[in-house]
Amino acid sequence: MASVLLRNVARIRTGKHLKDIRITVRTSNERYIMTGRARLEKVLEELQKNPYYDKYAEKIAKMQQTSPEEFLQRVDQQEKMAREKKEKRERAAKFCQTQAKPVLEPSMQAKEARLDSVMKVDMIGDKSKEEIIEIWKEYHKQKDCICGTVTPEQYDKMFARGKQYSTFLLPLPREHGYEFIMCQFYGSEIHMTPLLWYQTHKENAPECLTMIHYTELRNDKNVILMRGEFDTKLLQVQEAQCLANELQLYYCNDDEQRLQLLETFTHKPNEFKHMDLIAQLETISLESTCPHIGHLYSAILADAVARYNSMFGHKTFLATGTDEHGNKVKAAAAAASLSNYEYCTNISQQFKEMCDRFEVDYSRFIRTTEKQHCDAVHHFWRLLEERGHIYLGNYSGWYCVSDEAFLSDSELVEQKDPSGKVFKVSADSGNLVEWMEEKNYKFRLSAFQNDLKYWLKDENTVRPALYHKMLSQWVEEGTCLQDLSISRVRSKVPWAIPSPYDESQSIYVWMDALVNYLTALGYPNESFKEFWPPTIQIIGKDILKFHGVYWPAFLIAAGLEPPRTLLCHAHWIVDRQKMSKSKGNVISPFEAANDYTEDGLRYFILREAVLQNDANYSSTKIINILNSELADTLGNLVSRCTGKTINPSREFPDPAKYWNVLQSQVANEIREAAESAGRKARENYEEYNLHHVVDIVMNMLHCANRMVTYHEPWQLRKQVDDAEATKELKAVISLALESSRIAALILYPIIPRLSSGLLDFLNIPKESRTWANTAPEIFNDDSARKRCVERNNVILFKKIRSQ
Repeated sequence: MASVLLRNVARIRTGKHLKDIRITVRTSNERYIMTGRARLEKVLEELQKNPYYDKYAEKIAKMQQTSPEEFLQRVDQQEKMAREKKEKRERAAKFCQTQAKPVLEPSMQAKEARLDSVMKVDMIGDKSKEEIIEIWKEYHKQKDCICGTVTPEQYDKMFARGKQYSTFLLPLPREHGYEFIMCQFYGSEIHMTPLLWYQTHKENAPECLTMIHYTELRNDKNVILMRGEFDTKLLQVQEAQCLANELQLYYCNDDEQRLQLLETFTHKPNEFKHMDLIAQLETISLESTCPHIGHLYSAILADAVARYNSMFGHKTFLATGTDEHGNKVKAAAAAASLSNYEYCTNISQQFKEMCDRFEVDYSRFIRTTEKQHCDAVHHFWRLLEERGHIYLGNYSGWYCVSDEAFLSDSELVEQKDPSGKVFKVSADSGNLVEWMEEKNYKFRLSAFQNDLKYWLKDENTVRPALYHKMLSQWVEEGTCLQDLSISRVRSKVPWAIPSPYDESQSIYVWMDALVNYLTALGYPNESFKEFWPPTIQIIGKDILKFHGVYWPAFLIAAGLEPPRTLLCHAHWIVDRQKMSKSKGNVISPFEAANDYTEDGLRYFILREAVLQNDANYSSTKIINILNSELADTLGNLVSRCTGKTINPSREFPDPAKYWNVLQSQVANEIREAAESAGRKARENYEEYNLHHVVDIVMNMLHCANRMVTYHEPWQLRKQVDDAEATKELKAVISLALESSRIAALILYPIIPRLSSGLLDFLNIPKESRTWANTAPEIFNDDSARKRCVERNNVILFKKIRSQ
């Protein structure tokens, strides 16, 4: 939720404090003593100064006469509480003063930061610029600070601009809003502190982040090194990186709007609007709409479902692509200094490349800027109009540009900026909204409540059940079923498909985007009906309303059947933090694949994700899972049973012949696991619980590894003249490789490239790679069958080294 949040954060240092020591001496049992009366009179004198004294005077007098000791005790208690509050404030003020940087007097000269205080400069003299940058990054990986590099040109521009605009505000995204951070340039350093602290302590405000630049390598290596030290009680590393990224956007780039904000803040503070900073921050994500692991998750999940169904012989059609219209796309193109279409082409190509690299076997990759799609949208619009579902009307209400969504009052929350001005944001996304009044075309969404209820009667319509319940509630309440504006005035939204009959209007981007599912199948050509309605559409939870309310209503209105199932998944977070470009923690699948391979990243994402819960991306966890499961559990099993020491002839002994040879408990366990693996995995694939599918495979492979360890084939191999030992050896190899074959088939939808490679290595024919083949080959009557693996000493998945 985006809101302006100014938090009064206090840092607390433990220390030694003297306790108040009171010595009480009771001299008499008498109720009245002179010291008590004097004290009582003094208390009454102070109380009479209280503006509420008259209201309670009668009660005070009564207690004074009947229980003077209790009366004084209550007064003492109140005084103690007031005293403690005062002492706490004084300690906090003293603490802030001890943590503060010195007042920046104009006459003071900033000391140049020295690189030799951080690292041994003489030891990097012979290193290249690239090597130094890598050393700098590695050195700071395990420290509570951020690091980076800039070119001398960037450094000069930043600090020249820093002299011109020495202080500025940066909005920091928090869980429930934004906190404003004041930054100040000083020498080669940049100091940052929460705005609230700056307002309270001015130049003496404690710092939350200090960015220090080291210029010693400027001339020889053409690089400036940066180190950012931050208070771990106030900032996390992603938040510190976010502030550093924002600072560069304002002080290193020449964006006109951001330069204007610097100018206004410095020279026209009365005209400065805090909300303009938040609006700028929200556009950062638009400037580089590149694929991240959330996009990859949707694509490979859809691919896994399609591949699983294809193993049963079903004909499948997987459609994916890019939605390319709307104001935020136009803004992103302008920020990139590209034409709208050129920008969309660049971005679309990156998404297509992502699908290709990660084995997403799409049947159609569609772009909504294609002429075929524009024609399909126009046909769909005309059909709705002919059926009486579209009318021209006036719209007045809230619109969120970032979400491209019309919102009702119930979908908004109010926030305040630091000046106290109230603004509204989407309760769901936290993005800013704007009030809109215009004449446009509207869809009679309110007429489809009963149709949507009927569609939702089947609990399988939306999976998992959590999202079905949520959507059913929305439809039942009807708050999201107001007639929907499906066009905008074209002068306000020029980068969009024009209305077919009225070119002064642009078609609402979500109607345009949703129709792509039809376009991909050839709509309006009758051939689209071969695959319509879709068996399943896979979406993220943030677009459930568009796919679960608008889309089925549009389809029903057009006389078409809605999707059979909407599979809705949660999001990916990074190290327990929401993924955001502004925080600098967006994970590129291309960069991650360089570290973990395409197979490894695809395996981890589908193995780790649970549909209804946000999944956590952690480098440490990725490495542990890939090394433990793919390299060790699966890879080592295959490797040691096909290596020259145990299996020099590369034989894959017939499972039908050797299945029941071993009579150990561990052999019984692997046979049982292998016989049930296909059935159990199918049950979980049908429920879209891919993490449980992997659990079943890993359990089977663990059993196989225990069996190999127990029977010690390396010892059996030495007994060349013992027929029983040879038979036992072949049974061990057969059971282990048969388990590997079954594992490869079950995992094929999840890691198709690696699984296909393993099946090729085991010489499994293409026609023997259906789901029916996940059953053990123990009823094979072909006694003459002989199968050999491709080679010895295979490395199925190379271990990942710690980053």
